[in-house]
Amino acid sequence: MESGWMDTALARWAALASASTIARRIDRPNDK
Repeated sequence: MESGWMDTALARWAALASASTIARRIDRPNDK
C-alpha cells in the first residue's frame, strides 16, 4: 500500500508540475 500511495503522490506531483510549466509557457511564451 505504501508503494502504491507513493506512486500516486509522485504521479500527481508530476502532473501538477507539468501543468504549471505548460501554463507558464502559455502565459509567458517569450520567457525561456
